Amino acid sequence: MSVRTSILDAAERRFRSRGYHGFSFRDVAKDVGIKTSSIHYYYPAKGDLAAEVLRRYTTRSLERLGPADDDRDLSQKLELAEQAFGALAIEGDGCVSSFFANEVEAIPDAAAAATRDFFVALLGWFDTAFASAGYSESRSRAATRLSLLQGALLLSRVLAEPPVFTLALEGDRSEPEPTLRDPV
Repeated sequence: MSVRTSILDAAERRFRSRGYHGFSFRDVAKDVGIKTSSIHYYYPAKGDLAAEVLRRYTTRSLERLGPADDDRDLSQKLELAEQAFGALAIEGDGCVSSFFANEVEAIPDAAAAATRDFFVALLGWFDTAFASAGYSESRSRAATRLSLLQGALLLSRVLAEPPVFTLALEGDRSEPEPTLRDPV
């Protein structure tokens, strides 16, 4: 494994557990077993490192999901997305993009742009998946699904209860409650 990859891996673990402001280059250097100057060689500033971690994270996420417009059934695509987010819930870690989204106003521009790019990419993936399955309100469904997965992951993390992730998704699959009639 290259030094650059080791730096990215260590930084991603730190970002997923502590957010952007929760650690320093010194912490990453210690994790990798190098000097901080070695990190600065590849990434002059923490924002550069964060942006690269998020770009790599976005690429890996989309690769794991596969093409949104292929011939797989929509339920298979959604199940794969649930598994990807669910794995983070089981590990007890957050999604890098969630941490950065919460801090988007307080992180460097490059990291903020990479955060937006992640959400645009995932929203686009879900939009395409729903549209290719014939849903007319694909963008709305995409926003709802991505929000559900991000929210369920956040809830399971803050409560330190990974099963809450699955519980939230099961609630989404349940039958809608009947509409109450207005009293006469």
